[in-house]
Amino acid sequence: MNIEDFDVAAPDGDDRIVLVDEVLERLEEEDPEGARVVTMKFFVGLSESEIAEVLGVSERTVRRQWAYAKTRLFQMILEAQ
Repeated sequence: MNIEDFDVAAPDGDDRIVLVDEVLERLEEEDPEGARVVTMKFFVGLSESEIAEVLGVSERTVRRQWAYAKTRLFQMILEAQ
C-alpha cells in the first residue's frame, strides 16, 4: 500500500477520513512544514512548483518535505490500524 493509493472514498471512508485527519494532526506537531505540503498537495491539489511559490521555498525543498511527510503519514496510518 502507498499513501497515494489510500482511498478516502472507500465504503468505510468516514473512518478513513477521521484516521487521515488524526495522523495529519500528529504530523503537524512533529513536522509543521511537511504537514502544510501534504495539505496543499494531497487535499488542495497544488503542484510542487505551486507549493514552492506559496511557501517561498525551492521545489527541491518541497519534494524533500513531501517525501518525508508521506512516509511518516503512511507509518502513522499503519500504526493506527
